[in-house]
Amino acid sequence: MGRHCAQYYAEFVLREGGSREADEYSGIVELCRPAGADVEPEHIEALLAHNFELDADCVQLLRWARVH
Repeated sequence: MGRHCAQYYAEFVLREGGSREADEYSGIVELCRPAGADVEPEHIEALLAHNFELDADCVQLLRWARVH
């Protein structure tokens, strides 16, 4: 089975090191998954955490939608 890549618009919050303060961001992310695999919010949060070099629990996805 091949891989399928799609772009998603995401609005998310980053909290570093368990801080109570958070910064809100938005932007386009590209997520590549095996063809036919479902995309869950946790997948986008994990990608964002990786990109910002943070733990997954430091990212909270507020809204997301596939870009057509």
